[in-house]
Amino acid sequence: MWSLDMFSGNSESGFEHSSMYALLKLTVVLSYERQQHLEKVLDAIFSFINLLKKRFADEENSTDYVEDLCESMHFYPPCDYITENELYFEYNPDVIHKCLNYLVLENANIMIFNEDFDNLELNKIEPWFKTKYLDINMPKEWVER
Repeated sequence: MWSLDMFSGNSESGFEHSSMYALLKLTVVLSYERQQHLEKVLDAIFSFINLLKKRFADEENSTDYVEDLCESMHFYPPCDYITENELYFEYNPDVIHKCLNYLVLENANIMIFNEDFDNLELNKIEPWFKTKYLDINMPKEWVER
């Protein structure tokens, strides 16, 4: 119950997606109580990302899995029985790992929208839009081990 709402992805257009890059956005709406434990929330997020690097999909109950495979045999060609409708492109584990390796703390831009943070001393200025921001060192435990 740390989050009131959570959503992620990119719009596949506009500033979030171009021929040069794709911005993966994760938005977490926290209760006031959880805002007081922001480090624990961010630790949970980066821990989950590190788990994704080791495992692509959740394990299913074996009975449910067999049932899904049997159903797939009625709707998909044999080469798609296992992936069903979940694999939209050719499976390429190297590309998946390459993308997951970009999801590290050093590449993250963490934005906090909360009036309690208005009094922070902002120590840097972004060069293009002249936006002030705070550049801090994140705890080492957030960085992939």
